Amino acid sequence: MDGQLKPSISNKVLGNLPMGIVVFDDDKIHWVNGWLLEKLQTSLDTLVGLSQSQAVETDFAALFGSDETLRLTGSADQTIWLYRERSFSEHCEIHYFQDITSLMQVIEERKQLRLEAEAQQIKDPATGLLNEAAIMQALDLQVSRSRRYQNPLSLIELSISRKKGGACDKRQILSTSSLLKDQLRWADQVGFLNKSTFLILLPETSKEDVQQLVDKLCRAEGSPLAPDSGITPLFKIEEWAKGDDPRKLLKRLKGSNPFLNSNS
Repeated sequence: MDGQLKPSISNKVLGNLPMGIVVFDDDKIHWVNGWLLEKLQTSLDTLVGLSQSQAVETDFAALFGSDETLRLTGSADQTIWLYRERSFSEHCEIHYFQDITSLMQVIEERKQLRLEAEAQQIKDPATGLLNEAAIMQALDLQVSRSRRYQNPLSLIELSISRKKGGACDKRQILSTSSLLKDQLRWADQVGFLNKSTFLILLPETSKEDVQQLVDKLCRAEGSPLAPDSGITPLFKIEEWAKGDDPRKLLKRLKGSNPFLNSNS
């Protein structure tokens, strides 16, 4: 025995290896093993003889080149991630591929979980509104914008309590949160400060215009802030003035007189 495998046996062994193999000769695909053909859901006849320029218009362009990580799409629109290693000989170039789809899926899932966790860190879990830290950060940005461009900025502090006395229950807090989400503009921002208080940021809004919004909140159909509801809403309003920083603006807001809407 000379220790050499017959070509038929070599092809069978290479074809059944649990990894992909592509042999390039003269910058064209010369041979592809069965494992990779199955992954790509294609045939040897489709790939053999394919050059890089011809592959540009196909799903197999990524087979050419030197990128270590490849994302391919099979004929059934199934995404496949492969890791590539290369070797060179005098007559050909060989690329070896390992399936890392499961690994990439785990990485994508972890990335998604991280994004969701980051989103949760800025949201109040009960209402889905911005939490106190996030709304204060938003206030910093809005005040900086007003200081730079002299744009109007108004704030509303809304505190709610039961008409019969005592703190609002979860249902009343959630219904008020839903009202604010529905009635505010996309540019407005609202945060939940504690068990009964909301802070609303209204860019491009003067103090005179805020009363219209307050009326709108109390008059909206089914509003929990309506006069016949079980909630007493108290409003405080303040507008950014030249020279204000967030701390100064909030201090003035806290010190302003609360009022019941005229319709309440």
